[in-house]
Amino acid sequence: MQLLISLSALLLSVMLVQMGIGALRPFDSISGAALGFTSVDIGLIASGHFAGFLCGCLLGPKLVYRAGHSRAFAILAAVGVISIIAHTIKADPYFWTFARILGGFAVAGCYTVIESWLQAKATNQIRARVFSIYRIADFAGQIFANSLIGVLTPASYISYNILAMIMCLALIPLAVTLSKEPSLPTTQKNSSILGLSNITSCHSWRGNCRYLNIGLWINCTALCCRSGHVEFRDFLFFDGGSYWRCYCSPASWLSGRPF
Repeated sequence: MQLLISLSALLLSVMLVQMGIGALRPFDSISGAALGFTSVDIGLIASGHFAGFLCGCLLGPKLVYRAGHSRAFAILAAVGVISIIAHTIKADPYFWTFARILGGFAVAGCYTVIESWLQAKATNQIRARVFSIYRIADFAGQIFANSLIGVLTPASYISYNILAMIMCLALIPLAVTLSKEPSLPTTQKNSSILGLSNITSCHSWRGNCRYLNIGLWINCTALCCRSGHVEFRDFLFFDGGSYWRCYCSPASWLSGRPF
């Protein structure tokens, strides 16, 4: 419990990152539809997030190794804020796709910082429980992010600035935390994606199927809400319930217990 309290700043930061960047996934679909973007344009914008996410997974560890955990998180959060504000510069699907690439890169890098921090602080005896609570905080932020859509005006300058302000707030917990950041290794070990996927082939396939489902589900459901085919309160209930049901089960706690 004492360790979780000391890591509470990390958990709060990841919630705010999800509330800022995470809200863009459905909100951009709704805003694009309001601006008259085609379904192909909206799909391209959504794909930009995951293209940037892939780049963040590849380059994020190098940034952490070069700048340290705290400074790397500050850099990535700043990129995330820029990606949100950039939406207000020009209402163009290709420009928004570029902005979403930056946002995907930022959120993947933020995950890299926080998860490597947690990995360094948690022992094998409590690692599963720590990451269970981390995932609860992560998807709680996504639930709050989707709830924001009900009060935000699509394609509005003010709406995107509110999301940028929430993303800026993610910097504060790590800036004031008393928890010492993990020390960096003296040597950097390079691992290929294929090599890692061979080690964790089951998790690799699970991740591919999961994000294929999420990419389609969130954007399509948001568009259905916008067109009136689905009530927005039903979308929030179903979305929040599915996240909570999948990631707050006792299995994560049981996996950390010795048998």
